[in-house]
Amino acid sequence: VRVGDFSVELCGGTHVSNTAKIGLFKIEMETSVGSGVRRIEAVTNVAAYKALRKSEETLEEVGTVLKVNDFNKIVEKAESTMTTLNTMKKEIETLTSKLNALEAKNQASQVEEVNGVKFLYTHVEKDNAAAKQMAFDFRDQLGSGVVVVTSTFEGKNSYFVGITKDLTNTYKAGVLVKAMNEVLDGRGGGKPDFAQGGAPTLDKIDEAVAAVKSKL
Repeated sequence: VRVGDFSVELCGGTHVSNTAKIGLFKIEMETSVGSGVRRIEAVTNVAAYKALRKSEETLEEVGTVLKVNDFNKIVEKAESTMTTLNTMKKEIETLTSKLNALEAKNQASQVEEVNGVKFLYTHVEKDNAAAKQMAFDFRDQLGSGVVVVTSTFEGKNSYFVGITKDLTNTYKAGVLVKAMNEVLDGRGGGKPDFAQGGAPTLDKIDEAVAAVKSKL
């Protein structure tokens, strides 16, 4: 198969008698299929025209969503919107952190002492990231002790164990999570000062918390 004076290829079977029949050519995807080998997937002729038309329709829909009539300004508007969203996300994270810290202070009354170790258990209904951050906040508020936070959110059950640095030579968060795993039929692990796990249900959470206390 010869394309002008710059490309001569050996093909298992030609599909067109000349390049003019290919017409419009639009690359749809380019991927790696092996070391030093790339695969290009493209459409041609009428299929290429339809693909370009579909791209234009998508661009029009994006413009409608962003309330931009001039296609040349869609990228600028999208970048501006993303900047605003990222700023708002950071503000929300900051406020959430402050609220969690306040809630951690309010939980101080629930702290108990187990064999001379401060221990706090609490349950929240927050997503995984928020619940994890609360476990950190509660641990920091304790100063010295062990924290267990369980969370149920959108059908997912998680638990977090935090241990202050001064106690990690004696207790390991991973060991405490393992004790909870055995009761809850869950899975998880982590570092000496922080570990987490998940389980199908928290129906036996009281037994799991008791198992943690038995390790202190």
